[in-house]
Amino acid sequence: MTTDSKALAKRETTILIKDTPGAQKALVSRFGDKEFSTALTVSHFIAVCNTYGLNPWMGQITPFHGRPYIQHDGWMSLINREAPGQLVGIDARPATDAEYKQFRVAESAYFAIATATRRYPGGNSVSLTRRALVQTKEVEGGQGYKPIEIEPWEMAEKRARVRVLRSLFNDCMAKVGVPTPSVDTQTGEVLEGEVVQANGTDWSRLWVTASERGMEKADVHEHFGVPADDGALKDYAQARVKQTGKPLQQVVQDMADEVGGLGQDEPAPPDDGQQPEPEAVGERFDREQAEAGMAQGSEPADEGLA
Repeated sequence: MTTDSKALAKRETTILIKDTPGAQKALVSRFGDKEFSTALTVSHFIAVCNTYGLNPWMGQITPFHGRPYIQHDGWMSLINREAPGQLVGIDARPATDAEYKQFRVAESAYFAIATATRRYPGGNSVSLTRRALVQTKEVEGGQGYKPIEIEPWEMAEKRARVRVLRSLFNDCMAKVGVPTPSVDTQTGEVLEGEVVQANGTDWSRLWVTASERGMEKADVHEHFGVPADDGALKDYAQARVKQTGKPLQQVVQDMADEVGGLGQDEPAPPDDGQQPEPEAVGERFDREQAEAGMAQGSEPADEGLA
């Protein structure tokens, strides 16, 4: 497993963006006025940048579809500052044929898997895997964003890395946040208020993803072939833990990905500091559950997968 040693070792000096007409004009010129709205004004975006100490001109954070989105370099900066030394390693790779079949991804798509490991100060380590893809239509030309067309595998792996960093280090966003859906401690069903974890496992992303697909609780149970009884889904997840050897949280994340499907993703912002033309397309803007951070806790949550 590899890490970006420079990003981990370098202590960056954060900048403070003054909310002036000139700064607002520069940001609109950089990202386009369509990326801002009543939900995310330029002033709000500046405040978010300052809160997290991220530089929008250095490819660390960008507005996207009315929400702030932390990019790869932004996450590395946050982790270096808020959890120094805790990122043990991060690695990304193309998905295997079996993984393409498991998640029903078209063979023509660029499907990547990223795994990261975090070691907490107490010595405990946690590893997490996340997935992302680049759709075939993104590399066919004429979409207005050349880096994706030139290096689709690199972009797919970068998206996967962003997702796994967001999932593993979302507590670095704890400075600011708003309530997100809570989860029934027995069934994992979304209720309201803040996220409640059952036995340390967060089910909210599964239910948020299902909701976005128009699925009711019964539909989700049917999808996994389990009875409609409360607790049946939890028992199913525990059975998969024994079968696969994966941690329960990873199994629940996998289930959310399976419910969401990888082929229905919405655009995700490019993550190398460049901005696409208005017509550029990409994968889904990851509405990750309770991953607090930024717009809610965050957002893009890179979903179907985010």
